[in-house]
Formats: sequence, structure tokens, C-alpha cells
Amino acid sequence: MDDLDDLRRTAPPPGPRRRPWQAAPPPQSLRAPQSCRDGEKTGLESDIDCGGPCRPCPIEKSCRLARDCISGLCNAGECVERPYEPGTPIPPGYDLETSHSDAAASTRTAGMWFFAAGYAGAYVAALSLPSRLGAMYVPVLGPWIAMGELDTGGAKAALAIDGTVQGAGVVLFLGGLVGAGHQLVRSDVPVATLQVLPTVGRDQASIDLLGTF
Repeated sequence: MDDLDDLRRTAPPPGPRRRPWQAAPPPQSLRAPQSCRDGEKTGLESDIDCGGPCRPCPIEKSCRLARDCISGLCNAGECVERPYEPGTPIPPGYDLETSHSDAAASTRTAGMWFFAAGYAGAYVAALSLPSRLGAMYVPVLGPWIAMGELDTGGAKAALAIDGTVQGAGVVLFLGGLVGAGHQLVRSDVPVATLQVLPTVGRDQASIDLLGTF
């Protein structure tokens, strides 16, 4: 009996009660400082709200050390992609993602601009003469269909150019997708998650939000 009393006296005081289904809060060492969400470059951050004690910085952001970058590669004070060589093993601690700075990425971007420019012209033309050029609302094929509604050679040539520009944009974009390369990205980068847990007790009901940001 005396031993039981001694254990009761020396036991640490009970902590705050937590529901069985409620996750424990993350350790203080894993929580990002408040300055990592203030929209400014402060403290040890290498860029705005990233690097240092904050989340790793994306590509083309400023860095001091390799760990400041999502790619784990800092070159001349800027985070750069870590390209992946096809057929080689993926290093531990990294995942594969589509590259955004290789030749295929530039081709995709060019394709989007070509298509956007051509379709914008077609859209304006369709708005100006909806009864005759309404087919130009259709991407790529619209200008070719609408050529049958025009009589002058110059107008038909303009539609042919527009259709060609749109088609070239689509071809470039698809080619960029097919030839897309890959980059290595650190797999230890925290991902924002949110769980909504409705609970019903004997005397009350509640909704708990659990997440990491």
C-alpha cells in the first residue's frame, strides 16, 4: 500500500485530456514559424516564405543552401531543377515529376501561345459576323469550315492562316507532352492535408479539423 501511495505522489500531473479519435498536435520542432506565412522575406528565409526554417523554395526562387530548394539543388543563389536521366535509379529521398524547364516544356509553352493567339482572332471574327462566321467558335477546324461562307480570296486566306496557327499550336503542345522529361523533387517536402472528422458523443456533437500546412 505504501508503494502505491509513493507512485501516486511521484507521478507527473495528467496532461490535457484528448478524445480517443483526436490526433496529437505535431511537435513544436515540426511546426513552421509564423513568419513562414506572412508574405515577406524575414529571418532566415532565402525567399518569401520559403527556405531556411520554412518549406523548401520552388524552382527559380532564391536560395543559400541546397536544402532551401525543393529540388535539393542551389546554383548561384537560385533553385534550379535537378534533371532525371532516364534509366537511372531514383535516388533515395526523391520523387519524379514532369520537368518545367526542358526543351519539351518550352515546346508546350509555345504551343499554348500559338493556339491562344489563333483562337483569339477566330473568336473576335465570330463575334463580328456570327451569322456567317459562327463556325469559328470551333477550335482548329472552325476557320476551315467558315471559309465556305466567304467569297473573297483575301478573307479565305486569313482564315486559312488562322486555322494553321491554331493547328500548329495543338501539334506543338501535344509534342511537348509526348517528349516531356522529368525532374527529381525531394520527397520529404510536407504536403498540406486536411481531414474533417464529424463526431457524435453522448451529450454533444462536434466536427474536428485535423491537418498539416
